[in-house]
Amino acid sequence: MKKILALLISVFSFNSLAVDSTNLQCYGVKDSFEARSDLIKKSWAVNANNEYLKLDGYWRDNSYRASTENYFVVEAIDSVPVNASNLHQILETMCSDTLVNKYSDAFINNITYFASNTALDHEYPVLSKEEALSVDNAELSLAYNKILRYAFAASYVYSLEQGGKPFAFNNEPMFETLMLSQNTKNIDIIASYVGDSGVHGVAIKVPAIASKNLEEEIIISFKGTSNGNDVMQDMELAYTNLLETDENWQSEAYNFTQQILAQYPANEKSLTRGYQTSSAEKTYNIVLTGHSLGAYTAIDSGVRTGILTRVFSSPATRIIENYHHVFANKMRYNNVINMIREKDPVATLSGRHNESMIYFPGTPGMNPVKSHFLTPFIKDILMPLAKNPDTTASKPKYVYITADSTPGAGLNKSVNYWGSPK
Repeated sequence: MKKILALLISVFSFNSLAVDSTNLQCYGVKDSFEARSDLIKKSWAVNANNEYLKLDGYWRDNSYRASTENYFVVEAIDSVPVNASNLHQILETMCSDTLVNKYSDAFINNITYFASNTALDHEYPVLSKEEALSVDNAELSLAYNKILRYAFAASYVYSLEQGGKPFAFNNEPMFETLMLSQNTKNIDIIASYVGDSGVHGVAIKVPAIASKNLEEEIIISFKGTSNGNDVMQDMELAYTNLLETDENWQSEAYNFTQQILAQYPANEKSLTRGYQTSSAEKTYNIVLTGHSLGAYTAIDSGVRTGILTRVFSSPATRIIENYHHVFANKMRYNNVINMIREKDPVATLSGRHNESMIYFPGTPGMNPVKSHFLTPFIKDILMPLAKNPDTTASKPKYVYITADSTPGAGLNKSVNYWGSPK
């Protein structure tokens, strides 16, 4: 009886010897500013015989109810075993071949892919065995001093608006330590931008601080909602998402991002896997950030460029999808982490999010709008955590980070997290 029970357990367990199979959904993103309808093409990967490519391996959870936290571990492709070390290079090549044959070479510089069946289904990360072991054994590890840097930059850009409120952290020692040049004791602004549409952007170079394990970074930040004109842009954003159109502020933000990248090319660790890397001799750590409308703007540029994007209180983004495909496969943004507070109405009531998310405690009281404001987010949550990551009252309440989310820019290592932190 014990032998029969052991056999049944082995058959139905997650890591049994039974081999699952699935298909590969490929996405190609143009490396120029395009309207949504022309920005991306997707296709099921096919092999040299023009047959659907088959990934052989196993699901983390192969039960019929599996949806969250799932991923597919690849052991073979079309029954041919693959080496874990070059798995992603092989998959990128196969996606590239598929996309160029089906569409054109305009869609092969920036590629991402997911495991999914050739039917209505969710899309999941594709991992090697080594990656799967790593993410399942990893605890959530966040560099809050880096995240605080991005929040300071997201706040600072508000002060550059004509007639804007003074920056709230000018005399704050943590701001001075993390953000100011160690030589001049001034903030090192590389460039700032004001677009005809009202977009405000700033690129800030922050110093390396060895004692705090911080590297030099270029932080590109976009301004969020602060006045009546921005409220109109928020309304345009809702309209944009509904009708799949694009606004001038999106193209202006993208062009400003490209202007900075032309001067300071992003290094490989600043890009999500599959996006085109620079051949420049010197490259830099680049991060995109913003708050509210500025967060949405940063995500838009991040998806188009592949730059790691860490934002605050972003509304839902429908940058790369079609309204009539609302129940079909979606491209997730594995280079984006959106940090919000519980009860934030802008982030929680705006629709489905395609990015990884971290929920922090909301503000006390009955007014949920206060949970959307950035200054108290910094003062009450991020500054205490940067001083002491174990500050219980400020720690994340819920974390939704997929196994293929790109580490870096505050995410210390790959994790597969879905729910309350342990």
